[in-house]
Amino acid sequence: MAERIKQIPKKLLEIWKNWTKKQKTVIVSAVAVLLVALVILVVVLNQPNYQVLTTCKDYSEMNEVTTLLKDNGYDVKVENNSLVVQVPKAKLTDAKMLIASEDIQSDGYTFQDAMNSSFTTTESDRTKQYEHYLESKFASDLVSMDGIKGASVTVDIADTTNSFYTATSESSVAAVLQLSKTMEDEKAESIANFLATAVGNKNTNNITLISSDGTTLYSGASNSSVTGISYNSQQKYKERIESTTKSSLKQGLLATGLYDDAYITLNYVLDWDAVNTIAKEYTPADGQEQGLYSESYDEVSEGTNGASGTPGTTSNDETTYEISDGTSSTSKYEVHKYAYLPNELVTTTTKEPGSIVYDDSTLTVTFIRNRVYNEDECRNLGYLDGITWEEFKAQNAASVPLQVDNTWLAALSTGTGVNQARISVLAYERPWFEDSDAPSVFQTASFWVQIALAVVILGLLAFVVIRSARPLTVEETEPELLVEEMLATTRENQPSVDDIDIQEKSETRKAIEKFVDENPEAVALLLRNWLNDGWD
Repeated sequence: MAERIKQIPKKLLEIWKNWTKKQKTVIVSAVAVLLVALVILVVVLNQPNYQVLTTCKDYSEMNEVTTLLKDNGYDVKVENNSLVVQVPKAKLTDAKMLIASEDIQSDGYTFQDAMNSSFTTTESDRTKQYEHYLESKFASDLVSMDGIKGASVTVDIADTTNSFYTATSESSVAAVLQLSKTMEDEKAESIANFLATAVGNKNTNNITLISSDGTTLYSGASNSSVTGISYNSQQKYKERIESTTKSSLKQGLLATGLYDDAYITLNYVLDWDAVNTIAKEYTPADGQEQGLYSESYDEVSEGTNGASGTPGTTSNDETTYEISDGTSSTSKYEVHKYAYLPNELVTTTTKEPGSIVYDDSTLTVTFIRNRVYNEDECRNLGYLDGITWEEFKAQNAASVPLQVDNTWLAALSTGTGVNQARISVLAYERPWFEDSDAPSVFQTASFWVQIALAVVILGLLAFVVIRSARPLTVEETEPELLVEEMLATTRENQPSVDDIDIQEKSETRKAIEKFVDENPEAVALLLRNWLNDGWD
């Protein structure tokens, strides 16, 4: 066994010697490439894996953090054009503890970290911890969205120590987004709604989004409205409803075939006020026929005034008569009040914002009818007598107004809901010119030139086909005479000698010189073969 092992190096050396130089070069190159690849792989694998430690608020804080880490022997890496500080993954926990000792929060702040507190932790400290947790969470949520490469979020939670202030204020969120592509207004508004909901706001008035280049993507102050619907949303809703109405209206107008085209300008006035209407309905009680009174009363007044006595001729004996002073009055006043309590039905109607105010909206429709002028027809009808076709087109280039039937107003009002008094209808006849179908001189010449080119091309193709179809003449070449055969033939024709006299030209030398003179190419080939054999 030991002898076989000792023989392995010798066999490998023999195999190596048997290989050609080209094979040796290929093997050495492959081994060198493999070694270089292994070295690169080892270097890459041994590179430290950096993790994000913290995102600084400004460069002053970043300078403080990096100085603190470097003074304590940490490897620090800062991303280009950013405030993100990274350290090796193995040292991440220790680095967090180090910067925490200097009241600097690290990234990756969890909800548990925000809720951790002690007896010395104040309510303000807890609020700041929760704000930092929300900032970290919102930044992570935003980066997970399509088109956002990075995000920096600032959260300011409303003060809860004052009950009145708490009821009248909301939290604010500001975010700086690093975008990888253009962000549409709808997406920015969706992100603002998400942030507002996440912090417990009722609207997006306190939400602000900007890009890293300073462009405002969403501003709650400028996009807010009384109804809670942003101005951008109002405009988009208006554009969509107008576009839908114009599309269906144009389709119906052109279906009549009276006009070739129609241009519609529609301006819907929308009411964005939220209206709450309360309607009350009163019904009398069963069996009652009187009207419905909220309150009713009757007033009656009676009275008399005058003098009176005992009429006739009654005896006055032993009789005493009391005669009034000649005046007497009586009065009577009565008031009858009635209060009915009929049945009452209250109906509350809430009018959603965005309704169309048809009486204030406007509509303008311009009909177009094409008047086609064909050059050949105009010439046959005599329109071109004394003038050229170009002059005729110049004279009839202007559009001509047409009379419009008033029935269009009713149709347009029915189709859009706009009041007829605010609808305008116009119609014009637009000229359309068609040149003569007869080919001009230039067109005729061009046609014959194309025919000539086609004939030439076909002729060239035919020539190539015929030429290629001819039988090939095979010339027999004399077989190449090998050098050994030539030498053997020469040797047979010359007498054999044992030695060549250098001083005197022997017959053999003369034969060799003659052979060299007559066959220089064969001699050169022979010398080349000798040199190659000697080199190997």
